[in-house]
Amino acid sequence: MRTTYRQMLKYAATGVANTLLTLAVYALLRQCACSMDVANAAGYAAGMVCSFVLNKWWTFRNGHGHVLRQSLLFVTGCGLCWLLQWGAFRLMVGHLPEGIALLAGMAVYTAAGFAYNKLVTFAPTRHSLSR
Repeated sequence: MRTTYRQMLKYAATGVANTLLTLAVYALLRQCACSMDVANAAGYAAGMVCSFVLNKWWTFRNGHGHVLRQSLLFVTGCGLCWLLQWGAFRLMVGHLPEGIALLAGMAVYTAAGFAYNKLVTFAPTRHSLSR
C-alpha cells in the first residue's frame, strides 16, 4: 500500500511536469508564429512523451519492460482514459457548472490513467518479479 501511495504522488508530479512542458512548447511555438493547431499538437506530443518516460522509469520503475509494447499500451490507455473523462464530463455538464464538470472529468482521467498504467502498461512481469 505504501508503494502505491508513493506511486500516486509521483504520478501526480509527473502530471504537473508534463502539463508545464505542454504549455511551454505551445507558448514557444506560438511565439514562433506556428498555428494554434500545430502548437497544440506539438505541445501534447511533448507532454505525452514526458509522461511516458517519467512514468516508466520514475513512477513505476519499469526500466526492464519492452519500450515499443509499453508505448503502444500507454497511448491506448491515454485514449481510453480520455473517452472515460469525456463521458463523465458530458454526463455531469447537464447538472453541474461546466468548470466543475470539467474538473471532475479530469479527476476521472487521472484516476483511470493511474490504474491503467499501474496494472497494464507498467505492470510487473513474472520475469521482473523473479529478480
